[in-house]
Amino acid sequence: MFTKRFILMGLLLFFISFMIGCETEKPPQVVARCFWDALKIQDIESARSCVTTATRTMVDTSTSQFHNTEVAFGKIIIDGDKTTLETTIRMRKNGAEITAPLQTILVREDNMWKVDYQQTINTMPVEDASLTEITKNLQELGVKLSGKMNE
Repeated sequence: MFTKRFILMGLLLFFISFMIGCETEKPPQVVARCFWDALKIQDIESARSCVTTATRTMVDTSTSQFHNTEVAFGKIIIDGDKTTLETTIRMRKNGAEITAPLQTILVREDNMWKVDYQQTINTMPVEDASLTEITKNLQELGVKLSGKMNE
């Protein structure tokens, strides 16, 4: 009888310790990595679990633009309840590789680091499709003119 009680108490203590261990705060870099990894594989629910309550609904299937992206982190600045993490995203778009520098912004929410999705997407460079198309056309024209001059 004593042995069963001892085993039961040991299991209960292990379970409580395990649960407390799961609730420890993750560093901002780990939360940011989990967020971008979830977007990369289009795991919307996991990505939402990494963002603030206020921005959770913003993460939806329209984030498919991040599918199969490569994400690299640089300098991290922790300032009280806000963390700014330099982030570089590499993706393929229309057959060309695009590198986009941005910042992943994290804030404390209920003593846990969470990505502020609104602030993060606001740091993304705005790409004007018409300007990009004009630049591409000018580059192609330059290659053609260079080829004609070499003939």
